[in-house]
Amino acid sequence: QYYLNLFDQEHSLMNYHKGFYPNNSELGRLISNDKILTEKFLKFADVKTPDTEVFTEDESDKAYEFLEQKNSSSFVLKPKDLSHARGVFINVDKLNFEKSWSASLKVQKEFKVAKPAFIIQEKVSGLELRITIVEGIVNSVIFRAPGHVIGDGKSTIEELIHIKNKERELNPFHRKNSIQINEEL
Repeated sequence: QYYLNLFDQEHSLMNYHKGFYPNNSELGRLISNDKILTEKFLKFADVKTPDTEVFTEDESDKAYEFLEQKNSSSFVLKPKDLSHARGVFINVDKLNFEKSWSASLKVQKEFKVAKPAFIIQEKVSGLELRITIVEGIVNSVIFRAPGHVIGDGKSTIEELIHIKNKERELNPFHRKNSIQINEEL
């Protein structure tokens, strides 16, 4: 048996034990599936990450104070325990904080998150890339862009979305991620 106990100063981050190889992908999956733990490992490796604070469902006043204390004018608010950008709001500021908090909480409840919690980070400008590294070698890079349409000078935005969704149907990955026309959009 192999045991791995990870600490940040005196605070235990995780305890992991495995019967055969201590470095299998299960450990990587445990780390990468936890946004806070991932950030800690990136910081240990001197990778710059935005400052992150975590707030529970009943700490919205405390979260708002966090926004007020920072120099940034734009934040990202996201659920601690959801993926695929569910409940994520960008460009959050003091004016739209309450609406973003409520909407993210609603999504967490829809997905039956047992203990809703929120991550707030200062927004970092730039491109969003997902990089897969295997055995220290970059295996793939995916550019992640928000859904968008390009006008043609005659179609409405709704018509352009329908055209874009028909194009997405031809791609096995995108066909299950059509652009949803809803009240928020």
